[in-house]
Amino acid sequence: MCENDTLYTYLYNINTLCFDDIQALETQSLNIYPNPAINEFIVDAENMSTDIEVIIVTTVNGNIVETIYNKTGNKTININTSKYATGLYAVTIVSGNNSITKSLVITAD
Repeated sequence: MCENDTLYTYLYNINTLCFDDIQALETQSLNIYPNPAINEFIVDAENMSTDIEVIIVTTVNGNIVETIYNKTGNKTININTSKYATGLYAVTIVSGNNSITKSLVITAD
């Protein structure tokens, strides 16, 4: 159980996280850029202590657009967005037992 019984369950029920776990993941310099993006965006986890395992891109309505499995353990991952519609997306990055969700805007050429 989390300290002070503060629980956050992230998308897809992979795990239940304590607020402290989320803060630890956020402070490990996880970056998504450019934002807004046109044809691709980059997830940069060079300063993270654990590898990115999965990246899940969803619409604001919760529909999964793409799931990327990082089997090679890359710390920098380029994701092609040329087939994404213009709009707001949620990008969930799973690393170890933790995850964090960041917003991403896709714009037209």
